[in-house]
Amino acid sequence: MASKFDQLLTACAHPELYRRNGFRILGLAVPADPRGIARRFDELNINLELSSELGEWAFAPRPMPDREGLRAAARALQEPMQRLLAEFFWFWPLSYPIAGQDAAQVQLARGDTAAATLGWSQAASRGDPVAWHNLAVYQHLLALEWEQTADADPAILNQVWREAADYWKRVQTDQRFWHLLETRIAALDDAQLPADSACRLRDQLPEILSRIHAENAVHYVAANDLETARLHVELAQSHLPGERIAAVFEATAQPAVGRLENHVAQSRRHAAAHPADALAPMRSLVQAAASDLALLTAFSNTPVTAHLHGDQARLVADTVLDGLVAYQRATGDDLACLPLVFHLLDVATAPELAQRVEQAFGVMLENALNAARGAAGEPAPPEPVLTFDLINASIAPGLAALSLPPVANLAVNARLAGWLEKLAEESLAESPANTAWALRTVEYALDLPLDEANRAALTGMRDGWLAASGAPRVKPFNLTAGGTTLRIDARGVSLNNRLVAAADLTGVRHHFTGFSAAPPHDIGWSSADEGLAMDADWFATLPEGADAAATAREILAALHGFLVPSLVTRSLASLRAGGTVALGEVVLSEEGMALAEGEAPVPFARLRLAYRADCVTISSTDAPSRTVELDPLLNWNVVLIPHFLAALTPRPS
Repeated sequence: MASKFDQLLTACAHPELYRRNGFRILGLAVPADPRGIARRFDELNINLELSSELGEWAFAPRPMPDREGLRAAARALQEPMQRLLAEFFWFWPLSYPIAGQDAAQVQLARGDTAAATLGWSQAASRGDPVAWHNLAVYQHLLALEWEQTADADPAILNQVWREAADYWKRVQTDQRFWHLLETRIAALDDAQLPADSACRLRDQLPEILSRIHAENAVHYVAANDLETARLHVELAQSHLPGERIAAVFEATAQPAVGRLENHVAQSRRHAAAHPADALAPMRSLVQAAASDLALLTAFSNTPVTAHLHGDQARLVADTVLDGLVAYQRATGDDLACLPLVFHLLDVATAPELAQRVEQAFGVMLENALNAARGAAGEPAPPEPVLTFDLINASIAPGLAALSLPPVANLAVNARLAGWLEKLAEESLAESPANTAWALRTVEYALDLPLDEANRAALTGMRDGWLAASGAPRVKPFNLTAGGTTLRIDARGVSLNNRLVAAADLTGVRHHFTGFSAAPPHDIGWSSADEGLAMDADWFATLPEGADAAATAREILAALHGFLVPSLVTRSLASLRAGGTVALGEVVLSEEGMALAEGEAPVPFARLRLAYRADCVTISSTDAPSRTVELDPLLNWNVVLIPHFLAALTPRPS
């Protein structure tokens, strides 16, 4: 069983260390004998009775304590072991252990900490061990106080923490300092003080400091400030060797482990008894576990705590997966399971469990896609379109509804953005005519909360598509049908030998390919002199057995592969030279897009596009009622709007 002194040492490992210090509460200088402590209490008590001000001193508590608070502080300082520890974690006169007032003590009594710290810094530069100790206490106290201040500058606070840690390490290794403390303990000659008090305090000081950092890390994980939490984990490790810091981290993490294990046990019991109702408890477990798993992740810097995190993550993922599989078998509801299983892809770190999660997600996703194909009828939309619709309608909203903490949210959104990127690439690989759809998919991903690295990668990929000139995989298109000959190549588009050269092309129009399984029709192109279109009647003249949808997509691939890139480039050059471009009812300029005649343009960064199979809706994020709908079959170049917005919207450098 731990001795009373050891228990008091353990109690020091708390962020309230200095707020509980009797010397601070009473405004007493170190060292103070029992008579001086009693006299100071009586003085402050009389002031309270007379409703007088208690006075000012360095770090005077706010609010001032009441009579019971003063009495508790005085009583603690009358107890030898508590007084020794309060002395240790407060400011000493440079004459310590001999009592006496020096300049810094006088300055502290009148609240002038700046002058006191200047004197200590000068003394420390001469190697004075007491000065180094006082600077350690001052920086440590300052850091803990600033932790409670909402407007503290994080960069300055983190620097103060690092300086405090460095000062304490200097104190820890200074034999002269510990000799002074031993001299003080010998002079007290109190039977209640263990003879080895100084030795035990020196041994436990790194653990006290580490435990305070660990508690702060818990606080910052709960506040979703993982960067500062990692700083405190790093500082905690700097004070203790690996085997001791592992014990500190493990003890600090135990409440989280207990919560996780209790929640897992409850969820398992519910799922086993009521598999058809297992969805809600599994969702609750995921939500509750996310913060505790984030905490265990913060403490996973040692083999012991890494194993602890791995065990708990495996326990949670295994429980949720089993519950969802039981629910799916009982109800056939794949859609509701998909967001949770998708999140488990980041939780399940053990290879065999990760494989099970991937397999379950694949099966549920394929079931959901098959159901979507059946609902769409024949011909079904392409798989990237079905998958995107599934993400948009079920998976992304389901993930958002989990309200995961930022660290988990960033991880799941990075995975989701990667999936959307893959869909966009698959669509673009099928045909450059799908560029608008691919851009829309990437813009959807960029709307997710992402870390800067993933955002930069997606932006670079999108900008690369826009900068690409032509599509070398696309072959020239040649077709004769119903007495009409159509050719599209790098020279331009020729209909019955009437050539519209690439440089003369001014517009294109067609459905947003990818959004509908129906074959695009009324594919048109224009020059300054004329507009031409391949309408439904023309597609009806295709030879018997010809696939109208495949033919339409080949035409669009050739148009977008050979002609659209230069059209976009010329239009952008015109805008940047001060011109305007009309896209149906809206007009683009370099400043933005005017949504109605006579209105000021809305900046590109404040525009929002929404798509349906038959139109695009454009609105202002500042005034959503300012909305215009454009039919891509009735308005030239509507299908190119995503190109223009992606190229002209300012992006952070």
